[in-house]
Amino acid sequence: GRSISAGGFMKRIVAGAALCGAAVMSAGVANADDEDFLFGSTHALVLGSTGIPTPDAAYIAGAENLYLDPSGYDGTSASTLALTTPETYDFTTSVPQGEQDLINAVLADYSAGAMDCNSLGVCSDPLTIFAYSQSSLIATLAEQQLSADGIPSDALRFVMTGADPLVVPDNLYPTEIYDIYGDFFAFPGLLGTN
Repeated sequence: GRSISAGGFMKRIVAGAALCGAAVMSAGVANADDEDFLFGSTHALVLGSTGIPTPDAAYIAGAENLYLDPSGYDGTSASTLALTTPETYDFTTSVPQGEQDLINAVLADYSAGAMDCNSLGVCSDPLTIFAYSQSSLIATLAEQQLSADGIPSDALRFVMTGADPLVVPDNLYPTEIYDIYGDFFAFPGLLGTN
């Protein structure tokens, strides 16, 4: 995998296995460079891809087994939840609505104290956000607003699959990017990286 560092944050780009529909299509687990990336995180929001507005239990389990658990995630099936976003083929409405849905969910969790943050912005239980394809774009856009809304950099961890690594911020929140070669939303930044 490749690592890009800026401002003390790490954006890791490693090969990943694709989640397809409700089933996981993979020959093996995607291994992250840092097994402790999600250390301390006991809860996650899982977003679907285009055509999958609400990930089902099999999709969530695949995300946990392939991406979250190998990076040190310590959540359970009860604390790893689907976040419904439109995920339609009308990207001009689906992406902005999904972005707002994610922002609202994170702000609600933060206001409820779910990330265990102190007044200095140190958080002992960061929220993990898992996104795939269209929802990786949604998460990328949401990062900027969440930072502007005062969500501490220590409060969130992003795990993105099928994302364009050239547009994902590398100075807002710690992020792992899994390269899903051929994914539409990853295409521009992945030209020449494989």
